[in-house]
Amino acid sequence: MYRLLWEKKLQEHGYDPDIHIIATECGIIKNGIEDPRFDEIELLSSVVREKIR
Repeated sequence: MYRLLWEKKLQEHGYDPDIHIIATECGIIKNGIEDPRFDEIELLSSVVREKIR
């Protein structure tokens, strides 16, 4: 349901994403406003690269 709400908000602003990536499904767990670590950014970048290939 959470995903559907975000998709609806994106579509309202004229965006129709081809892919949807959830960081927690990639193993990234954050506590509050904790800053992202470089290895987490690198992991998500590799997931995005794989999805668009």
